Amino acid sequence: MKSLEFPLFRTKSPAGSPIFDLSDPAERKKYFEFKAGPEIAKLKKYLADGNTFLAYLLGKKNAGKEIHDQKKKEELLEYLRKDYRGYLDLDQIIEAQVNRTQGALLPTEFILSMIKRKISQVGTKAIFLDGFPRNMDQVSYSLFFRELIGHRDDPDIMVLIDLPQAVVVCPICHTPRSTKLAITKQIEYDQNTQKFYLICEDPNCKGARMVGKPGKAFSLYGIPKILLNNFLPLEKAKEFVDDYEITPEYILSWDEKGKRVKVGTKPWIIKDDKERDSVSLLPAPVLVSLIKQLVDIL
Repeated sequence: MKSLEFPLFRTKSPAGSPIFDLSDPAERKKYFEFKAGPEIAKLKKYLADGNTFLAYLLGKKNAGKEIHDQKKKEELLEYLRKDYRGYLDLDQIIEAQVNRTQGALLPTEFILSMIKRKISQVGTKAIFLDGFPRNMDQVSYSLFFRELIGHRDDPDIMVLIDLPQAVVVCPICHTPRSTKLAITKQIEYDQNTQKFYLICEDPNCKGARMVGKPGKAFSLYGIPKILLNNFLPLEKAKEFVDDYEITPEYILSWDEKGKRVKVGTKPWIIKDDKERDSVSLLPAPVLVSLIKQLVDIL
């Protein structure tokens, strides 16, 4: 995210340390104990003592899957008719979300009502809000969200992740993917433009081609922030992370003879906003950074 300086976070192990297979759940558990054991213990004690917090994860989309079940849809509608206040008709909003016919984000007032309902069901627990806020207008709501939902006077934290710009989204449902990191099952190749196009896997989107997602400027004051850098300058990688923490890249090529897309892999090297060669990180080292920064704030 532009206008914020994301620091480089070190997860590099001392020489002779064990190497972990981060694709294996048992190995990941050992990895986290090795990399962030003391911080995990502090966080467990913090929660065991009855403390909670509210953290906002920026940039994810609101899935809204709950309203596809008819019984739950009726229960949700009953709740929203009592709680929702907004400029658009509630039934039209529900229908648009169910059928995925609305290209724009759902109204913020509707999203707030849904989140308020869900949190009332969760009770007194630490909460990560994944997908709210989604745009700059919703950030202002999130700053006073504890009061809006009648939440406890818990610490609230904004979690921001600096991601590579090689991201594409479906123009209909806004699902994000990457031609380098997270491809779809169906890929098209345009021989005229010599470009690859990922095809959205949601059947409701009817084979929509995913398109580029531009970055936006962001600045925020008055709330603690956790800054997670998902990539490092290539020249700094050996200093800050272990080799097994770096993301592999998918390589797409066109087999003219077989008329099909071939998929291979190699270490993912990208250009950051400063046009420097950089490497992407796997989720595990980013989570280690999150845990350590969260413990420092709490």
